[in-house]
Amino acid sequence: MIPLYRFLICLLSLSPDFAFAAADALEEQTLQIPSERSEELLKLVIADPRAVFLRYRPALDSGSKLVKPVRISGSKESPVMQLSIRKCVAILCQTVDLDATISVREISGNCDLNFHLVADLTRSSATVSDIYDRLDVALCFRAQRSGSGSLAIGASAHHGPQYARGFVQGEMFKLLKLQVPPIVKAFQEVLKEKENK
Repeated sequence: MIPLYRFLICLLSLSPDFAFAAADALEEQTLQIPSERSEELLKLVIADPRAVFLRYRPALDSGSKLVKPVRISGSKESPVMQLSIRKCVAILCQTVDLDATISVREISGNCDLNFHLVADLTRSSATVSDIYDRLDVALCFRAQRSGSGSLAIGASAHHGPQYARGFVQGEMFKLLKLQVPPIVKAFQEVLKEKENK
């Protein structure tokens, strides 16, 4: 497994869009793609991120409640995901609206295939977008001779215009970090679906 900090540093150095980007690392995961058609399947999923987010189910902590379910609109190449979460800490509660426009593109890199997925959060509630204005997901695919492959996934939250470490930033960080595993799970489910077709 590629350490997340090395993975992200490598990506930062390779893509001009990432140059001097200030971000907080969220999580890394590695998916094994056992199919002999692993590269083909990955490209099919990358071409249809809408299918991934249609399967996404938000993760919530004990102080949060989904008050507006996930709504997916837009094209298959650039879907828009919207949902609202009521988040409470002690006696303080606030509704957080997440409005993310998703895009994916291939970039140069040291892996056999390298992709950059962006969830633009600038239309979300100011509580989110002032602190983190986008979610960046780096995808690094390495093929095996058998045709199978592995996909390293590194997610980070890009600093927004009012970013400052503190209580609110910590709560938004935890909220976004919780969403990475269900996104990866949805990605894996679509991979399997494409393989079975």
